[in-house]
Amino acid sequence: MDNESIVKKWFLWVTSVLTGLVVIYLLLHFFIPGAEIIKLSKQETTDVNLILFGESNSFRTPTDTTKALGGEKTKREAMTDEEIDRIRKATVYTYIFSVRKPLCKADSVNFTTYFNQFNRTQFSVVIPNYPIRVKSYFWLTEGNRKQELYNCNLVEGSVYLEIIFWTWFGLIASLLYSVSEALKTELFDLKELNTHIAKFFYAPLCSLIIYFSINKLVSQGDIELAEFSKGTIILAFILGFFSGRAIELLTRIKDLILPLNSTSDKGKVLTPPSLQPAPTEDAEVVADEATPENKQTEG
Repeated sequence: MDNESIVKKWFLWVTSVLTGLVVIYLLLHFFIPGAEIIKLSKQETTDVNLILFGESNSFRTPTDTTKALGGEKTKREAMTDEEIDRIRKATVYTYIFSVRKPLCKADSVNFTTYFNQFNRTQFSVVIPNYPIRVKSYFWLTEGNRKQELYNCNLVEGSVYLEIIFWTWFGLIASLLYSVSEALKTELFDLKELNTHIAKFFYAPLCSLIIYFSINKLVSQGDIELAEFSKGTIILAFILGFFSGRAIELLTRIKDLILPLNSTSDKGKVLTPPSLQPAPTEDAEVVADEATPENKQTEG
């Protein structure tokens, strides 16, 4: 079998694997709901502040109301500050849940319960940076408690499965590019086939380790990739497409976690001065004899 026919079969195999993965991916997302963490945009934050602090005389001015029976007009008292806060916050909840669909009823209940403890001023300060879990096609976050997972029909660990799939997609895109170039230039090395197969196994593992490492190393976990929503997908795809660079990144992470003594170009370990052994008496005598003054005396 010549080189060209092997390359064509390899190209067909890669496209078949891609088709199979896409079908499995779509079926899983059809049956398993997705979620992501978002924060309100600047425009949405502005709208919330307008709802909270916008001028409205209907709250402060007493109005005439008509009783259902008898038709007598009575005076309705102006609302208190607590009533105004409650109504304005309820309007904010309606607005947020209309533009950002909660994943499930439990999420909306938790959201309102948390923000009910704040007054309007505190509400406006907290809401811009508050992470909100909403519906999404992708698995970009998950619950922290099993009961929460059950209420929202999430699958524990689904975000890691999303990373694995998009790493494979990036890897296959890279292979399709390299194989198509090989078909055009006829410079495909058959020895690379085993390397391509191996990448399907180690590339997803590297992506997961790098994902965990970034969460751990960046600000000691204060910044999580889950908060960057679809940035997790972008990272996984790039790590799959440039799987060789992913290995280099792992090497650098290894140097941060397991630092060793620096080595010279010849591979010798350079021991720090504090770790060098103290000179013995015999070594001191040899050093004295080797000084220029002692050599001149001997002459």
